[in-house]
Amino acid sequence: MENISLEKAIELLSERVEAIADVEELPLIECVERIAAGDHFATFNNPPFDRSPLDGYAINSSGTPGRFKLVGEECAGDFFLGDVNDGEALRIMTGAAIPRGCDCVIRQEDVTIDGDELVVPYALKHHENYCFAGEDIKAGARLVEAGAKLTASHIAVLASQGISSVKVYRRPRIAIASTGDELVEPSEKLSTGKIYNSNLYLLSARLIEMGFEPKMLGNLPDDADACAERLRALSGNPFAAYATFELLSRPVLEKLSRRAEIMYRRGRGILADAFNKKSPGRRFIRARLDGDKIFLPRRHDSGTLYSAVGCNVLVDIPGGSDELAAGDEVEIILL
Repeated sequence: MENISLEKAIELLSERVEAIADVEELPLIECVERIAAGDHFATFNNPPFDRSPLDGYAINSSGTPGRFKLVGEECAGDFFLGDVNDGEALRIMTGAAIPRGCDCVIRQEDVTIDGDELVVPYALKHHENYCFAGEDIKAGARLVEAGAKLTASHIAVLASQGISSVKVYRRPRIAIASTGDELVEPSEKLSTGKIYNSNLYLLSARLIEMGFEPKMLGNLPDDADACAERLRALSGNPFAAYATFELLSRPVLEKLSRRAEIMYRRGRGILADAFNKKSPGRRFIRARLDGDKIFLPRRHDSGTLYSAVGCNVLVDIPGGSDELAAGDEVEIILL
């Protein structure tokens, strides 16, 4: 098999997949973290009416300061049907609609009650303590753009418009299998020559961390046909399987799922530790990034797994590199 660069391998894989076009309509609460399959626009103003931002009294500012006759009370969810005339006041709660004839609200703690009258001690401005219809969302505004990953905020905004279901793209269906007659499940007894199948759990767990729901097919026996031979040509060592998955699978999963955050990002950092090996070929080693410092674990060989715990980057070492010293600047891939 021809040796190709990582970038060429990603290009070849990406050419062979298309973003999922299948759409399903789901109840609103089931759409968190899903990708919207279309735009959504507001059909009405939110709030749909002028309302009070606090508990107090609705009055007309032209009569302040002064005395106002109390004519009723309106709680959130109620609607005062009459008009509030000059010299009158309506007790009002937070979120309640401001009645006709009123242009401001005074806080309840700023007034005194004298019998059936309200005493306002200072002048108020036109539209003081006043929330306008459409102040949050105006009719016609785009609430969700096609291709957006739906967050809790999106869900709340859609709910505020009475939208109970949303069309989203189907999630990728991902199956994970491993090959090797030497592998056994963690629930089985370990006999001589056998090892537990950690790779299957490693990659499945990583997919779950990314928000996918993998189907674990278990271990497939070694087979002599060409397909299996190609599969066995990827390294079966635990860390090598992990690195291969991160480098090759994530670009494909990003395209399939339409989720840009799945793709890894690149950056640079300063080695806090030396790497005392030459790299005749391109090498990716696990490391932990803290600030701009890169800390290397004691073990780097592809057969060790525990040293990957706590690592959050891969150091991308070009082929032909000499040993690396503490203080060298290197390119990294953020996992």
